[in-house]
Amino acid sequence: MSRTLASMLGLSQQTTKLNIVCLTTSALLSISFLVFLNSLQPFYLSVVPSPPVPHSSLGSVTGTIILCDQVLSLALVFLWGAVADRITVRWVAVLGHLVVGLAFACFSVGRRIFPDVILARMVFAIGASALMTSLGAALASMTAIAPLKLSDSSAQLDVHEDGEGEDTTEQTALLATTEQRQESIPASNPAHAARFAGVLGFASGLGALVAVFFYLRIPTILSPIFGGGEGNTNDKKAIIVTLMIVMLIAFAEAGFVTVGLRIRTDSLSSRTPDNAEGRVDERRLGFRANVKKVARELGRGVRIAKSEPEVALACIAGFVTRSGSILVSAYIPLFINEFYISHSLCNPAKTPSILESPKTCRPAIIQTAILTGTLQLISLLLSPLFGYLSSRYSPSLLLSLSFLFGSISYFAFGFEDPRMGSTWIWVTGMGLSASCGMVSSLGLVARGRSKVIAKVNKGEVGGAVSGVYSFSGGLGILLTGKLGGAFFDKWPFAPFILVGIFSLVLSMFGAMVWLWERDETGSMKSSQDEE
Repeated sequence: MSRTLASMLGLSQQTTKLNIVCLTTSALLSISFLVFLNSLQPFYLSVVPSPPVPHSSLGSVTGTIILCDQVLSLALVFLWGAVADRITVRWVAVLGHLVVGLAFACFSVGRRIFPDVILARMVFAIGASALMTSLGAALASMTAIAPLKLSDSSAQLDVHEDGEGEDTTEQTALLATTEQRQESIPASNPAHAARFAGVLGFASGLGALVAVFFYLRIPTILSPIFGGGEGNTNDKKAIIVTLMIVMLIAFAEAGFVTVGLRIRTDSLSSRTPDNAEGRVDERRLGFRANVKKVARELGRGVRIAKSEPEVALACIAGFVTRSGSILVSAYIPLFINEFYISHSLCNPAKTPSILESPKTCRPAIIQTAILTGTLQLISLLLSPLFGYLSSRYSPSLLLSLSFLFGSISYFAFGFEDPRMGSTWIWVTGMGLSASCGMVSSLGLVARGRSKVIAKVNKGEVGGAVSGVYSFSGGLGILLTGKLGGAFFDKWPFAPFILVGIFSLVLSMFGAMVWLWERDETGSMKSSQDEE
């Protein structure tokens, strides 16, 4: 990889073009799988299970399924982070795609909400948590480390357990160990990591579009092909075949990641790291010891977030961004479907097909595709812009301003007729905040990790930082999914109010961090002038 390109993206010189392409496709497909499953879920629940879920209970059932998903995801996110530090992020990503493909197979054969659908969703949660953890960890490991060493011991961050600082120097085997990279590779500017985060944000937005405009259209194309039966029977077959197609795509991506995230070793030092034997011993630890290790990683990540405001802001941004993502993919379709049915805007008597059934009507599906597709397109187009802006201006300020607009948009959309022209303003605000949240939070994770390593200069913290970031995002989905679903059946606007409040809190915290950054910069300049 050329030094110019690596410097421009803030990546280490050993990162290859194939690594970049592979991580980008993994980000694209990971988001596409998540958006596809959440968007398909209302229609799946209305047709595939026996008996189908009643329309009046779709919100609560959806919330329960999301709750089971995220409880497991939160339990696994730090485990995957620890696993990434042992077997490299490449194999975590491979396992993630394989397990997601297996989950789609389970959905295709599921017949009852419990245990079939619940267990299938939990299998999906195992794979999805691996993919989200691998995305943040891979970006962090590919980012150049700032060549900064602090001699003042008071500047060292306390990110280790008491008594472990001398004995535990963890070398994270992601794409390469930190020691290897520092020995063999000239560092790029880590502040530019937000630019590659912008590329990943663009890929994520494209993945959402693939889910909305490709995956979700497959059932409508296949349903007429399966003629000779009743409408719902045809729709059931179409959905099952669609799930199998997406399953094959996940398996194919697992094969590509196996090759594409392989580290280039020609420029690395051939000597064995000093603590190699220690790492081998750690791999032989029992289950209880591994659980303790995961708990230490959690505590370590939380302490890093407390000590490093950029990591803390990234975690909050991840929380709110993932809350917004579950709102867009799961509750906007339910909201529009509920609005059309309650206002008699679809004519269900004409055909028993899923496209115009009493549970889901064709005009609602069309409007859902238009609005969510536009939202994802806006997020897609703005991702490179936010990647550039985050490398030039404070990500904290960008997050504050974008989520202020986002909070207004969420509040307004929840009380809006989705057919009104003003809806496009609120869709734009939600897309803008989603794009900024994804790009800026990933960039802050990479920059925060680089600063922590430079200050501590003791091993790798990529697993802990990416773990606490992924944990925060999973917690956002957990709260929004369950609370939004619990109140949706009675108050359809409830999920939008909830995410609007989260966005407003993030906007205020981002402003506080921006002011803190200004004060810190001013203090540093004053100290330099005095010297």
